[in-house]
Amino acid sequence: MTRPTFFAALALTALAAGIACSDIVAPSRNVRYDWRLIVNFDSAGPRVDTLSFHWPRGSIPVKVWVENQYNMPDRIREGIALWKPAFVYGEWNAKVVTDSSIADVIVRTIQPPPR
Repeated sequence: MTRPTFFAALALTALAAGIACSDIVAPSRNVRYDWRLIVNFDSAGPRVDTLSFHWPRGSIPVKVWVENQYNMPDRIREGIALWKPAFVYGEWNAKVVTDSSIADVIVRTIQPPPR
């Protein structure tokens, strides 16, 4: 095989691969995945196969009240920002609120141990 023929074959192969893989980006994750509690029944009775928890859609974002000490509100906001992308289908989100009576989660602080 001559050098020009080799490069032509290589270019055609690369072109074919590029066309075959035209959609190389990750799929959109706007749709939440289906979660279930699956219970199997056998001679021993019901057997739980899957345990899962989800925040009801009406409860998202989860409201978090944080005691204002030791820079905790900022730390909790940083934690929320780090965790949010871990849930790739948008099934969880949180926000810090200023009124503890409407909060779903209350974070209290204690004095840190001496260094």
